[in-house]
Amino acid sequence: MNLNQALFDSRGNRKSFFDYLFHCLKSSFDLLRNHRVLAIKVGNILHAGLNLKWDIYAQITIFAEKLRRQGSTGRITAQRIYVPT
Repeated sequence: MNLNQALFDSRGNRKSFFDYLFHCLKSSFDLLRNHRVLAIKVGNILHAGLNLKWDIYAQITIFAEKLRRQGSTGRITAQRIYVPT
């Protein structure tokens, strides 16, 4: 997964970008559950004069910690996800 300025700009705003990112992460994790490897490359992403690169890495880490396997189905659900505004 490659996160860059063009992707951020295509989403229109920060909240929409994070919503899209978390949706993609959950979908990717569901698809890759047998392989257990998901590589994410985050480029420099500028918003309101700030580089969001390390904030994005931090939010991905927090989101990933909230994913849990549910029962015998092995389905992944996100619980209490915080998205900064």
